[in-house]
Parts: sequence; structure tokens; C-alpha cells
Amino acid sequence: RDHRRPWVPLRLSRWVSWVAKSAKMARMEKTDSLQNVYATLGAGDGGVSTMDSLENEDEAIDSKLCFMASADREDKWLRDCAMEAALTDVAEIVSTATTRRQLTRENVRGDALKGPWQSSSRDASTAAGDKLEPPSILVLIHALTSDQSVANVRVAMEAGATGVVLCNYDFDYPQMLPILRNVRGEFPKLFLGVKFPGLNGAEAFPILGKLAREGTRIDACWTDNAQINHQSVYQERADHIESMRTQSGWGGVYFGGVAGSNPRGNPRLCQHVPTGDLCRSAELGSQYMDVVCTCKREALEIAHMRKGCGETPLAVAGALTEADVSQLMKDCDCFVVECGNTGPEKMVDGAALQRIIAAARAAAPS
Repeated sequence: RDHRRPWVPLRLSRWVSWVAKSAKMARMEKTDSLQNVYATLGAGDGGVSTMDSLENEDEAIDSKLCFMASADREDKWLRDCAMEAALTDVAEIVSTATTRRQLTRENVRGDALKGPWQSSSRDASTAAGDKLEPPSILVLIHALTSDQSVANVRVAMEAGATGVVLCNYDFDYPQMLPILRNVRGEFPKLFLGVKFPGLNGAEAFPILGKLAREGTRIDACWTDNAQINHQSVYQERADHIESMRTQSGWGGVYFGGVAGSNPRGNPRLCQHVPTGDLCRSAELGSQYMDVVCTCKREALEIAHMRKGCGETPLAVAGALTEADVSQLMKDCDCFVVECGNTGPEKMVDGAALQRIIAAARAAAPS
């Protein structure tokens, strides 16, 4: 045994040395790992770069973990707030979609357009036998600025119009939004409609839905082209517009353009519809919009569209005269009148508008 004694301490010393070396390497790896964690968490010049002791390392780790937990809580709070806002929007959209009802001719004529729109409890035969109110008169305003738009609204209201439709012919729709907010602020009870030239309902309704959720109510939207194809059984584009309307949460009155004028063949506008197909076009349109809107003025053409609309309201838009209103008001429930809008200020002709309104009231159908 004596000859083994020198070997035992040597072996033991080597084992102790190996353990110490392993511990040192483990400590170095831990330090490197911690430094990588700091680098990943974005520790800058003010961050800890080296560790004097394992206690300091543990304290730094605890501090970083607390920071990460706090950041996680803040992110969770933000996510919860975003989710709550999204659910609120969804609830409003669903509520609007479920409460939206189909309008009838009675709901659009006279001052009824200003009030809450509900389906009539009377059937078509009863309504046809009673006297209808005069058609409603909406004034198309060529918007330039907020002040100019407000001044035109005052002219229209003083003349006795039912409401107005603002249109941005000279600029894109984002510039129109502040004007709409300002006009609504000046006239909280005004029946306020809008027309975004070149945009169909699928593009316009989400804009109006956002305005509604921020507190700016837009009562009506008139689009040039409701995407009705009288030659097709299936109306994929009109279906898409209806879907976007439901998703947008906007609950106003949809004036959809059907069989409008398009002499240059602009693909964004209505396609040409022969007189013999006007009834079918109006019938198709009545399935997708609250008010079928056209720029036709011939009595025969309007009679065909009236037949196709059934009890769905029919509107005629354009630079109309007293004679046009007197001739068409039997079959039309609403006129969107472009009256004046000339000169640099694009001001409404109040005197001409008063004559048109007087003609509509004097020739009210029975």
C-alpha cells in the first residue's frame, strides 16, 4: 500500500483540478449566455457587460425578468384594449345589419326621409290607393371648401329642400372628409348625403362606416354605378357591394346608380341599357339598394323603371327643371337636383330651387 500513496494524492489533485476547470468553464458559459440575453434585450452602453460575482448575475437576471414581465403585461393590456375596440365595432356592425330595413315609397317621399326609416306596415295595394306625399328634394352641392359647403347648405334649407348631397368633383375623397365633419357639426339634424365620384359602394361604405363610428353621421350615399348587369342572371359585383355594406356597419340610405348616362363608355360608370331592358335593370337594382337612382328623364323610360322597382323608391338625379319634376313626379319618389353650381364659388341657385320645390308640391300625385 505504501507504494500507492504517492499516486493517490496525484490522482486526487488531478480530479480537483478537473472539477475546478469545469466549474470555471461553466461560469464562463453562463456569463456569455447572460451577455447574449442582455444583447438580445437591447442592453446598450448603460447595460451590464461583465459580472463580478454570481450574486450580481442573479440580481441582473431578476431585474431583466421583472422588466420582461412588465413589458408582457403592457403588451397584454394593449392587446386587450384593441380586442375590446374590435369587438365593439363588430357589435355595432351586427346591430346595424340586423336593424336595417327595406324602404318603401312612403319612407322616401316628403319629410319622411328625414326621420327613422322603417318598413311600412301597409301593403302595396293599400298604399297605392292612398295619396302619396310629394317627392323629397335633395340638393346636389359641388363642394369646394367647408365654408362654401356650409353656405350652400343654408341656401338649400332656406329654399325648403329635404336635404343635401355633397360631392367632391375637384379633389379626392380624403379632402372631403373634413368638409363632411364640419357640415355635420354645423347642421346636426340635416339629412346629409354624399357622393364620391368614381367610387362604388364597396369602396364608399367602409369610409362611411368609419365616419359613423367616430360620430359623424352620413344619412345617404349616392354612387354612380351600382354594378347592375341587366344581361346576367347572377350579380356578383352587386353581391360584393352588399357584403361590403354589411361589413362596414354603415346604416344610411343607399342610392344606387342604375342605367345612368355613360356616353364615353367609362368602365367605372353604368353600362348602356336599352329602353326595353330598363324594367329588368330596375327590378334587379331594387334587390340591392334602398333607392334606385337614374339620370333618365323621358317619361316612358321612367315608367319602365317604375314598373321594375315595384315598391322600392325611385329617384331621378341631374340638372332638372320644374317641367321635369312636374312630368316625372308621379313615378319618382325623390329628385336629386343640381341647381346652379356655377361660377367660381359653385353656389346653389336658391330662386330656381324654390321654383322646383313649388312645382313638386303643386303637382303631388293622388
